[in-house]
Amino acid sequence: MTVQRWLWGESATIALLLAVSSAVLFAKLGTAELWTQEGRWAAICAHMIASGDYFHPYLFGEPYYDKPLLSYWLMIGVARLLGRLDETALRLPSALAALLSLWCVYRLGKGRFDRATGLMAAALLASCYLFVFWARVASADMLNVAGTLAAVTWYFERRERPGFTTAAVFFVLLAITALMKGLVGPAISILVLLPDLAREGRWRAVLRPSLVPALLCGAAVYLAPFVASGLSQRQGYAAGGLAMVFQENAVRYFDAFDHEEPFYIYLAVLPVYLLPWSPFLPFVLWSLARRWRSLPEASRWPALACLLIFLFLTASSSRRAYYLLPIVPFAVLMIAEWLQHEEAGARWATVSAWGVVCGLAGMFVWFTLVVPASFRYGGERLLAREVRAQAEKEAPWSTWHVLICGAPPSAGYYFRAGYEAKVIPAEDAGEVGRLVAENPHTIVLTKRRFVEAVRSQVPAATMFVERPRIPSFLRPRKGSDRDVIAFVP
Repeated sequence: MTVQRWLWGESATIALLLAVSSAVLFAKLGTAELWTQEGRWAAICAHMIASGDYFHPYLFGEPYYDKPLLSYWLMIGVARLLGRLDETALRLPSALAALLSLWCVYRLGKGRFDRATGLMAAALLASCYLFVFWARVASADMLNVAGTLAAVTWYFERRERPGFTTAAVFFVLLAITALMKGLVGPAISILVLLPDLAREGRWRAVLRPSLVPALLCGAAVYLAPFVASGLSQRQGYAAGGLAMVFQENAVRYFDAFDHEEPFYIYLAVLPVYLLPWSPFLPFVLWSLARRWRSLPEASRWPALACLLIFLFLTASSSRRAYYLLPIVPFAVLMIAEWLQHEEAGARWATVSAWGVVCGLAGMFVWFTLVVPASFRYGGERLLAREVRAQAEKEAPWSTWHVLICGAPPSAGYYFRAGYEAKVIPAEDAGEVGRLVAENPHTIVLTKRRFVEAVRSQVPAATMFVERPRIPSFLRPRKGSDRDVIAFVP
């Protein structure tokens, strides 16, 4: 009972919950190496800082406007404040967005139900491992979640006070969300509000003359970066911002050109993203089905929001597991409502309280002790230091070129030398020998799976292999296909 009292009882406060959550979200934020997509954000931000061009994203010398500009600007802004662009600066916007998401979930739960439900929902969300995981990743995904929740929360906070200010702030929040990842955030925000707007004709109160100038304010905020980018676009920059918005949102949604997962992927992924609370999900759904006719509108809303998000994402031809992240806050609201207001759920309240405590404690140990320890003995950063030490025996580091042939973008970030890295596809490994001949001071980066093709092109080069971060008995005998390998002529 004491644990519940401090989490969502009479002694609980949202400030206390956010403070405890911050320890998990921010502690040792920069100790893990960049992971897959983080490398792209790092390389693009590094190019923007070096070139002074903040309106035209480049990925290793090639135009790369796949995402809007705001997520890059936030990371660069943090880097300016910290005085350096590193893993911490790149990830801090996501961690701050997660903190904002927790506060929004609390406000939604408090406004739609009561204070205890809001605190419980925020606590459950803070102890979801994959929510915290994505909060510690440098990408636009958690920024998108925070923007979506901020718009939805603002709507419910100001629902009884419609007018220009309410609508203008709402549309500006949607515009900012769209500038993070794309139009999916605003689409989800509108979707989850549809059940409330449809109830008793509430949409009529929204449709007033002030809606037009408010919508124009949001449109101006959204279009401003694209206009600035277009007006300052350099000759030869092929990617266009608004063209990529259409490509990445409309075209990808209806006719996917990548990320083509089976239609049932989200059924399999949802329980994973809700861990450790997914075991409650069957009981919550059964309770909703049994009580649906007698449920108040507020209790139906999180379930309808989850259903609409699920159907919207499933209907898309482009599917990835992490696209489901925006459903998690609404799902924990649904679970919290069951735990607080249904007799069967109330019996699990104590178990839930200890689950939150154990979850937060376990993640704190994982992210502050286990992960940092693993990166102390291996990984790309250590490999980059070893390669640089060898390369500098031959020539100053500023004279070296870096050629990426199948290696991840993060390798290009860690191996920053005097010239921006050049990327060639792994299937063009036959070009490696010619490019190294043109610039003998060229370090070639690849993955283990492509090592033979690359080694045949530079047979005299010294090969450096990424050291394992985990004990050898837990790894494949020949190492992982993802291991980065460097060749130094």
